[in-house]
Amino acid sequence: MTAAAGQVAELVSRVFLDTNVLIRYLVEDDPVRAFAAADLIDSGTAVVVSTGAVLESIHVLRTQYGARNPELGRTVISLLSRNNITLADADVGGRA
Repeated sequence: MTAAAGQVAELVSRVFLDTNVLIRYLVEDDPVRAFAAADLIDSGTAVVVSTGAVLESIHVLRTQYGARNPELGRTVISLLSRNNITLADADVGGRA
């Protein structure tokens, strides 16, 4: 297998989460979507989330759901400490 093929295979084996999935998972305000998000995140599937999605989620949780900093800190630390979640930055060039 070539190096490029290996990189493609690695990317296909990961799921990238957006802000909506994170919000549904964290606040459980839409039962169907919250269950789907939990099914994915709690399954152990390799998940990648961007710093932007995390920051946007924090903003939404503060402004729309009234979450406060201590609670947000614990929530983000707990989420990003999971073995199956990788934080990716756009400036890293896709190396999550």
